Amino acid sequence: MFQAKKDDIVTVRRDQYKHWCIHKKILTNIRPFPLPAEILSLILHHAADSQSTIHSASLVSKQWFYCATPLLYKSPRICDTYRWATFLLTLTRSSATFSYGNIVRSIDLSKQELCANKEKSTRTRRRLNGTNTFIDHKQHLTMDEHHSTITVSTSSLLQITQTCLHITSLNLSDTCLLDDKMILETGEYASTQRHTLGPGLTQIEIPIEEVIKAIGGGCKELRELEIRQTRWVTAQIIWLFAYYCPYLKRLDARRSPNCIARKLTTHELICSQHFTYQFEESSDSEDYFPFQTHPNNHNNETIGPDSINMLQSEEIPDDVHPDLIHSYIETEGLNHDVSFTVSLNSPTIEINNRSHPNTTWLAPVMTEEISPPSLNGHSIKDIVYAILIETRNTGANDLDWLDEYA
Repeated sequence: MFQAKKDDIVTVRRDQYKHWCIHKKILTNIRPFPLPAEILSLILHHAADSQSTIHSASLVSKQWFYCATPLLYKSPRICDTYRWATFLLTLTRSSATFSYGNIVRSIDLSKQELCANKEKSTRTRRRLNGTNTFIDHKQHLTMDEHHSTITVSTSSLLQITQTCLHITSLNLSDTCLLDDKMILETGEYASTQRHTLGPGLTQIEIPIEEVIKAIGGGCKELRELEIRQTRWVTAQIIWLFAYYCPYLKRLDARRSPNCIARKLTTHELICSQHFTYQFEESSDSEDYFPFQTHPNNHNNETIGPDSINMLQSEEIPDDVHPDLIHSYIETEGLNHDVSFTVSLNSPTIEINNRSHPNTTWLAPVMTEEISPPSLNGHSIKDIVYAILIETRNTGANDLDWLDEYA
């Protein structure tokens, strides 16, 4: 049989070539079977904690886009001012595929998640490369210090109140506040203009008090608010949030340097599912409050005695969870015991009591009007008011504005 050399052209029989062409055409016409939307949504749900993964999945195809968008916009974590601006443009777009505002349930503008991921990646690199611990740690701190803080304008918060009506959690920790203005003739905001404004246009200031009032009136499902380590947060700002947002179950303003009420900056106010209030102390509160352990506290819980002056002895409802232990602690300036309720070893509760299916991009069902959470008349507003009154009685200045809300 003739042996073809290496450089010779290999000939193929015509019938074999036709068979190969027909077989190739059949394979080309076969289309992959797409996964059902329900199964694809369940698969993407396991990667919901990674925004980059969900964003990459939304670019695969139109079906993947429809399944990934609800997960991508349900709890966005924004790390810089530019992405915050583009997020607002997406929410306020006149023609859009989704009603993105109805999807949003929580917004996180703090850099805590970014720092946590950065620390995790630093530990991984150090473990794999065996580099010096001190050098890596110093580099990690330097990267955190140079991380840009998000600038939040008063107009952007107003846009959130108009679009994200079903938001349940808002984290404004470690942000800067920009006092914006509205142009009366056009209805636009000064911060969104690309050119210098004309001298004849009327500009109206947008005060932060009106913004907080709009948040309380528009976002009635807001249950969690974090404004930690934020310089624009004062005692009056905390009071305005507690006053205009009566449905809050959690308010965290710890480590805010410009708040003169020390208890508000060292304790976290939590209203649990059974409408009992507890104070969760920050890790740095040991420098401010003495601690004592009551002998009747068998779980050896340490509690700051100064944190419970405002909760007087009252009857506790019958529906209180059995894990809520009734304790008595002697406070300063009082000759009798003050009764309060502390949640010990209670399971983690869901702040948003409504269960949302995976297809959260559908129009949400409106819930019935509920009363603000309270325990015998006590709400977060009452607790904040009592703390501010106590702070003013101790000689603190700049709290005369509190008489307007008495």
